[in-house]
Amino acid sequence: MIRGLLAKAKLLLQFEMLTHGRPSQDPLWETETSGNYRGQYFTRQFANKYFDIYVWFESDRRSLVGFQLCYNKGIDEHALTWTKIKGYQHNRIDDGETRSSITGYKMAAVLVPNGIFDTYSIAQKFLKDQGDVDHKTALLIYTRLMEYTP
Repeated sequence: MIRGLLAKAKLLLQFEMLTHGRPSQDPLWETETSGNYRGQYFTRQFANKYFDIYVWFESDRRSLVGFQLCYNKGIDEHALTWTKIKGYQHNRIDDGETRSSITGYKMAAVLVPNGIFDTYSIAQKFLKDQGDVDHKTALLIYTRLMEYTP
């Protein structure tokens, strides 16, 4: 138990030190589409040129249910998803831009299992770009990012 508390204290200290650095040139901003998800969860969405982040809370708007952090947009986009029930999942986003040989149309974007998640680099970039993400939500996401193990 003490080891767990020390680990959480260390994460909090890292978080505090990193959030007081130089401001980002491309901070995350909250989109207009935040609201209720299927009438069950309260959602918030944030975006910049590098990230799209979807955060789900219980209807009380305080208890984190999960998030999906999409990163490296437009180049080789990936997503790290965490939910209370299912835990972590790391995927590449197949953007569906390749035309189907059967229909001739582009396909829908889908998540496909893929690769290594660079925990430290992505977590640091998230903190630098946090922008409109409130301190409590940023800490919850940062903690989950740093706890990720494949």
